[in-house]
Amino acid sequence: MENKVDMTALANYVRVRPPDKDKLAELVIRAKGAKRSMRQFAIECGIDPSTMSRIINKKISKASSDEVIISIAEHADEESGITIEMLMDAHGKVPRRMTGRIRNESYAAMAKTICDILFKELLRRGYAIASPKTEVIHNALNYRYRTDWSLFTDANSKSGKMELWEFEFWPTISNGEKEIKHTTMKFRQKFLMVLGLYYTGDMNPKKMSFVLTEKKVYDYLLATLDGVEFPSIFSIILIDLDNASVEEEFVFPVKGHPKVSITFGPVEEKEESIEKENEQLIDEILDDQLI
Repeated sequence: MENKVDMTALANYVRVRPPDKDKLAELVIRAKGAKRSMRQFAIECGIDPSTMSRIINKKISKASSDEVIISIAEHADEESGITIEMLMDAHGKVPRRMTGRIRNESYAAMAKTICDILFKELLRRGYAIASPKTEVIHNALNYRYRTDWSLFTDANSKSGKMELWEFEFWPTISNGEKEIKHTTMKFRQKFLMVLGLYYTGDMNPKKMSFVLTEKKVYDYLLATLDGVEFPSIFSIILIDLDNASVEEEFVFPVKGHPKVSITFGPVEEKEESIEKENEQLIDEILDDQLI
């Protein structure tokens, strides 16, 4: 009989790095326990024994499916001490809190990199930037919601006024069409939650952007939201982590406004001296914010 995996356990996980083959193999062996053979363990998990063999022998060419990892966790020996969090961490994924924060060193490092890229790209375009003096928190029904990052800038103002811009980070490493669709589904859930806060008046930044790091997820997401209009400025930004740059930004149409400007459009390169000044300013502002 095929085991049915509870996929709701994956709702708050996000990929932040490739799988750690060594760590995953070690955890799976421990999860098997002493009373079962690896073949018996694979069958109980509803996994092909050859697939399990590749995992423990570190011969997987790409990340295993989320269903495999969840099933291993659900059937782990009770005395092994192996948890879903341990296996998902080795799988390259960490839990994403509804507050927008992820308690993980790898994610924190990636989030800081994304902030650094956004800062540099805004400064290259000549926009003013300031860090909020107090933490920006929204009342989302029965919990306090905080986006991954926020700043004040004149980038979205025709009058030069400093206005609030908030960001949600969605760094991902795609593992085929199935994971891309699953990531998009999770993204849409958060998108709807944020949109609900706009409608209830609990959230009102000048602009809200979701930052992605995977081109395939970016393209698939835009295809699923084609033709959608919003009451305020929403955008999706694609970051190129390898080249430390903003690759693309899509701004959704705003109801009643046929054309909304894109912040991260083409820009001429600045002189090296200006770049160094910008880097110093970035460091000073980042020191004021908890990433």
